[in-house]
Parts: sequence; structure tokens; C-alpha cells
Amino acid sequence: MNKEEIKKYIDANLLTKQEAMRATGQNIKGFDQTISSGNLKPFYDHGEGRSRVRLYHRDDVEAYARQAEKRRRETYKEIWTVIIDGRKRPVYSEDEARKLAEEASESSEVYIEYYRAEDGQEAFLNPNGYGFESVNWADS
Repeated sequence: MNKEEIKKYIDANLLTKQEAMRATGQNIKGFDQTISSGNLKPFYDHGEGRSRVRLYHRDDVEAYARQAEKRRRETYKEIWTVIIDGRKRPVYSEDEARKLAEEASESSEVYIEYYRAEDGQEAFLNPNGYGFESVNWADS
């Protein structure tokens, strides 16, 4: 591989911590816990202290995100996933989902996905109620 091919591979397959957090829908505390527990390992880890570089392989991050979502769906009866500018944040009450959406919609694109474990129902929670098509909360 030449340098250009290596760069293309890195761009296509490796994620920074922020990108990996966005893909898994975790905040920094949750992501750090995932790493320290060994549930997700850096693909590349070099350096020490503030100069340390960790990159995560897209396939590993996406597999972990699917596994975490499956575990959440098996654990909770209902899950609302608030999506703010593409970043997913699972919450466990409609009130909390609405509050987050209303606060974030002043400056961001916001959608809420809904899942009910009992029957596998999936829908969107929109400003005017539940539906099968998403509505951006910022547009309401």
C-alpha cells in the first residue's frame, strides 16, 4: 500500500473517540466505561498522556452499537432515542425525550425514535404525537 491508499483506508475505516461516541450514542462517561471494561478496544493505540492517539475500527464500533442496542431493547420495556444532529441518546421516559427534544430543537435538528419491547413496535415521537414518519422537532 502506498501512502494515499493508507490514508483512504484510515478515512474509510477508523474513527476518532468523538466519532465512535456518536456512532454508539454514548456520552463520554459511558464511552470511557465501555473502553475500560474491555467491551470495545481501540484498533490503534499509541503514545501517552495528552499525546495519546486512539482510533477505533468502524466495524468494531458498529458491532458494539448493535449489541448495545439489542441489550437495551431486551432490558427496557420502552425506549425513546433522541437524535440530536445525528447523535443518538437513549432515554427511558416520554417526558425526558420530549424535554430533551424541546431544549435541543432551538438550535439543532432533532428526531425521536420509539421502541416498545412487548410487541416490537417501532415509531417516531413527533411534536404532535406518535407516527410512522419522522418530523424534525426544530420545524415545529
